[in-house]
Amino acid sequence: MTDFKYRPEIDGLRAIAVLLVLLFHADFGFTGGFIGVDVFFAISGFLITSLILKEQQAGSFTLAGFWKRRIRRIFPVATLVVLATTFAGILLLLPDDLVELSESAIAQQIMLANVFFYQNTGYFAGPAEAKPLLHTWSLAVEEQFYLVYPILLVVGTRLPKRIFLILLVTLAAISLAMSEWGTRPHSAATFFLLAPRGWELLLGALVAFAPPTSGWRRWNAELLSVLGFAAILVPGWIYNSETPFPGFTALIPCLGTAVLIYSNLGSLTWIGTCLSRKPVVFIGLISYSLYLWHWPILALLKYWFEDHVTVGYRMGALAASGILAYLSWRFVETPFRRGFQQTSGGRIALTTAIGLVCVTGFAFWIRSTNGLPSRLPENLQTLADVSEPTRYTGSFQGSQLVLPVLGKGNESGTLDVMIWGDSHADFISDACQPIARRHGVSGVIAASPGMIPLLGTWRPSGVGGAGSESWNAMVLGYVRRNQIKNVILVGRWAVNIDGRTDGNMDSLIVDELSEFTVPSESRAAMLRGFQRTLKELNKDGIKVWVLKQVPLQDGFPHKRLLRWAFFGGGELPTGVSRDIHNQRQFNVDSIFKQPVFENVRILDPANYCFDGQGRSQISDGRRSYYWDNDHLTADGASTLLTPMLDPIFIEIARKKKSDQESSSE
Repeated sequence: MTDFKYRPEIDGLRAIAVLLVLLFHADFGFTGGFIGVDVFFAISGFLITSLILKEQQAGSFTLAGFWKRRIRRIFPVATLVVLATTFAGILLLLPDDLVELSESAIAQQIMLANVFFYQNTGYFAGPAEAKPLLHTWSLAVEEQFYLVYPILLVVGTRLPKRIFLILLVTLAAISLAMSEWGTRPHSAATFFLLAPRGWELLLGALVAFAPPTSGWRRWNAELLSVLGFAAILVPGWIYNSETPFPGFTALIPCLGTAVLIYSNLGSLTWIGTCLSRKPVVFIGLISYSLYLWHWPILALLKYWFEDHVTVGYRMGALAASGILAYLSWRFVETPFRRGFQQTSGGRIALTTAIGLVCVTGFAFWIRSTNGLPSRLPENLQTLADVSEPTRYTGSFQGSQLVLPVLGKGNESGTLDVMIWGDSHADFISDACQPIARRHGVSGVIAASPGMIPLLGTWRPSGVGGAGSESWNAMVLGYVRRNQIKNVILVGRWAVNIDGRTDGNMDSLIVDELSEFTVPSESRAAMLRGFQRTLKELNKDGIKVWVLKQVPLQDGFPHKRLLRWAFFGGGELPTGVSRDIHNQRQFNVDSIFKQPVFENVRILDPANYCFDGQGRSQISDGRRSYYWDNDHLTADGASTLLTPMLDPIFIEIARKKKSDQESSSE
């Protein structure tokens, strides 16, 4: 068991951790800089355990005293940043995003930010820059650990040391196993929640129980120190968004942190000496404030300027983060940590409660107003109104599939058409409703996010998952039971075979013949699924329209439109070019060009989404045509796609009338 004393090299290690995170978030190399958070976790586990053990040995440890110090350390600066970010959000965020910011502020105050972001990182959750408090998830993990772990330590240290260490190792191993197992199928839960992250703090805690290194040869400590430092820097440099994480990949930087701390227990190694230099230590001292300030500044900058955030802007954001970090460390963090040592626990608890009530009350007020839309000028309110369209999600009654009605429904007892697809089918259905009613067509909508309408295919991870195989089989059964003779297939096809533009491959599909989840295998699976689906529909003489996807935009068009209106207008902004869209659809187009069955027509919405200069239309100057970067709003779908959709329903109506006349003769 080690003695607890101030170790400047650990503050230096904190500096490395926070710099990795900053460089990663500011896009200055270090694509794996997110591992800086894991370094923080391991450091925290070691320091908290060492401090508690020291106080236990001195007979001065109390849970109330421990939690009082944690409150003084965490709460004041975090509350300041939350309030400042919320006020900045009132100036800069759209109403829906401001509502989410207020909700995340509430979650942060009650130590549940990680749970909130776990629940709000789904298919329609929006990009990270719309979440200026996203980084507070890691604070919540530590806060939850601080609530539980000291109790475990108090109880556990009454056991024989060997038994207690076996218990800690077992808990860490279980947590690591959960982390590795859940990395792919439950990536959000694994990333955000304490149970699969707790092993990182426990690994640091175990270092506090390690024997002293006083009998070591110098070169042993030096070698371990270099290896530990490399285990932090190398993953920080080579990891990226495609790296499965956390799981075993997080074990490398966490072990590196533990080894680096342990190798400097006796005397400082060369690495430890470098980390103990005053400039490095200073960054470590302000690292908590620096971590808290940097992300809201960067997130709001990216939110407003999207892909126009230059190197100069990002450098300025980091400089501003450093200035604010120093000021809050100097005038908030340090006074609360050192200036209120004699303040009673009851007074601190009361002050904390008052602050919590004020912040959460303010956030609840923002939420109750739906994001203060009245703060925007009327023209900006109209452009900002991109509320989610009506959702047409199917449900189950027992084993029966119940689907939303399209057009007239089935008043006559028959259904003429089904719209079958993923969320893109969902988002165009508002535009299809008046068209179907106008032509007297009845139908249903079988739309579900992430469920590509191809039989026998599924996603091993991500939205949709293995459930899409059974979903599609049930939808086909519904078509046959109701003798539906027209089907419109709609999907965001490219994402299922090429992945997302940010490099995320969770959307790739497979089938029973796939060996790996890679783009080439997904393309083959999609071709087989496409042909399989058309073959099954062709058996029943069903007419099929396959709608290719609308242009995927770079960023959210309504934000670009808001900037355009805010800065005085000019030429109406447009979206991606036809050439870029064609490049993104190249692999899908090669599949759709394969020979198809009878009664199949492939239609391209892109033919209606570009102007004469090949620029994607994103607005009429009053409203945005896009809800996010790939889903159309109801206005957008109606304006852009009605010329394509109307002939489909005219043909269905004419065939229906012809069949009725034939049956009456």
